[in-house]
Amino acid sequence: TGIAVGDSTVYRRMSERRDVSAAAAFVLDHSASMHEVDPGASTNRMQRLAQATAAIASAIANERHVATALMTYTNLNDLIRLRWLKDFGQPGSRLKGAVGAMTHGQYSGTPTTQALLEAYNVIRKRHEPRKVIFLITDGEANDRPSACQAAAAIAALGAILIGIGIGANAPAMPIPGWLSINNVSELPDRLPEIVRNVLARPA
Repeated sequence: TGIAVGDSTVYRRMSERRDVSAAAAFVLDHSASMHEVDPGASTNRMQRLAQATAAIASAIANERHVATALMTYTNLNDLIRLRWLKDFGQPGSRLKGAVGAMTHGQYSGTPTTQALLEAYNVIRKRHEPRKVIFLITDGEANDRPSACQAAAAIAALGAILIGIGIGANAPAMPIPGWLSINNVSELPDRLPEIVRNVLARPA
């Protein structure tokens, strides 16, 4: 047919498609306050966050070239616990299966500095041009000045750092685009929207 019409591209179709090439790490506060039940709620904050994280997995499942990882952080006395529930090498479907582990375990404080540095140390080795860290917390960092310094350094090194405070008493850190969600019940709807908007930004 191409010879007959004198056009070798007769069957070629042109369409515009925007691929997303990103590595996204979700860094989730697993401290004691996250296991509190807010007035009028039937589930605690951690359970709501687990639901929201599962929703995120669904929201970005159709995005191309988005690698995801999930880490929770807390400390018990002097023992800092940074736990990767899903790493970048595992398929996106693993994110949904990992959320069940978020509601169990010992917990106490909020070592935000160590969590941010650990997340950046892992994500900086990724080949994707866009590297995004989503920090989600409902409490003040154990060492706020140190956490703010870590956040500033990560942003200066080129990673996109998004901070989300949940609950009426959530902290506000000097992170560009810091967002607050006062009503924890909004998490399952708001969080996927936030993630989509960040991934849609030009690399």
